[in-house]
Amino acid sequence: MAKIDFGGVVETVVTRKEYPLKRAQKVLKSEVIAIIGYGVQGPAQALNMRDNGINVIIGQDKRFANDWKRAVKDGFKPGKTLFDIEDACEQATIVMMLVNDAAIKQVWPRVAPFMTAGKALYFSHGFGFVYNKLTGVKPSADVDVILVAPKGSGTSVRRNFLAGVGINSSFAVAQDATGKALDRTLAIGIGVGSGYLFPTTFDHEVTSDLVGERGVLSACPALAGRSPLDALERLAAEGAHDVILLSLPQVGTGTGPDLQSLRAARRAFPDLHLVSGGGVRGPDDLRALAAEGADGVLLATALHRAWITAADIAAVR
Repeated sequence: MAKIDFGGVVETVVTRKEYPLKRAQKVLKSEVIAIIGYGVQGPAQALNMRDNGINVIIGQDKRFANDWKRAVKDGFKPGKTLFDIEDACEQATIVMMLVNDAAIKQVWPRVAPFMTAGKALYFSHGFGFVYNKLTGVKPSADVDVILVAPKGSGTSVRRNFLAGVGINSSFAVAQDATGKALDRTLAIGIGVGSGYLFPTTFDHEVTSDLVGERGVLSACPALAGRSPLDALERLAAEGAHDVILLSLPQVGTGTGPDLQSLRAARRAFPDLHLVSGGGVRGPDDLRALAAEGADGVLLATALHRAWITAADIAAVR
């Protein structure tokens, strides 16, 4: 693995230079990779691997007709490369669980009977495996459990691939039953279009996703060049839940929160969890944000400069 210095912090990473596509293709040559769920990450990872010469099939519930039709439109053929979930899992040697977190509990019982010895169970988010008391995902000890988590939405993964540039991804191995789990992981990471692969753990990936990415990283690229409401519409369409609204001229300046943007966002997207990016200069601003329906607010600067106190915060909870 390569060592790269990021602002004084040395990170261990895997790059396409030291793990080239030809090596990934060789590792995965005899594998049948089934992507379960053709929703957000599924299409991008499937198409990138297929374009990279890797054997990919799709497992999709026909009841979700739009996703099934999208897979057909993308060139996957029913009965040949597009199947229902059980048929895909039966054929696969690597099962990629790319359904959303909310669906894992319902989908796992359909997958579990086919996770026989020597197969690999792959995730792009560690929630289903880490919180298995909630999801029921408990693969047997004779199965590899691996993760590659691209740091971007499915559209970003595909767009970067088509542009000839890689997306950063983290990777992890939770179970190595076969002795080849790491090679499987890195090969898929390269296959789906990663430029840099950073080692992590399932637990760390879940924490970074729930605390950071869902509120911040997903929003940043979506906002670029778009109006706030257009960006929020895109985020909502891609399944975002927590969004921090940053009004850049106001954050941390003590000039007041951006109530107008918050009001418009709340009216247009009542189901999003909206956090105000800052600008709080006193208790009145806290009360105004609460009245406009903010689900949270960044207060580090206001507290540091003593514009508000802990008692002020408690008073509006």
